[in-house]
Amino acid sequence: MNAAFFLLASALSLVMCGGLALAETPVLQGVEGAGSPADTGALVDLNTAGAAELESLPGIGHSRALAILAFREAHGGFHSISQLLHIKGIGRAMLRKLRPLVTVSAAPQKRQTHVGSTELHRVR
Repeated sequence: MNAAFFLLASALSLVMCGGLALAETPVLQGVEGAGSPADTGALVDLNTAGAAELESLPGIGHSRALAILAFREAHGGFHSISQLLHIKGIGRAMLRKLRPLVTVSAAPQKRQTHVGSTELHRVR
């Protein structure tokens, strides 16, 4: 009988308190109007963002922003958001937080210089 009473009391408290919790709007942490991507809804493009824009992302400080910029420069841009896993300090958990806040535009094409036969002879 005690188990049935406990179950009934638990169900009633869930109904009474759970409804209130569901009706409340979630409170955003941080300062209102701070302009972070989470607040504004704007996505940060990994291929065009500067260090300041990258630092507005959660978990991205100055050193990680610089590492993202260095990766972008070394690899000709990001081709997918998953490439953030190559950045030291960004793991799967952080990637899950960042994925809805970032985007990847078309990676800039690296300039390829083709050396024709006439230029090759001039070099020799």
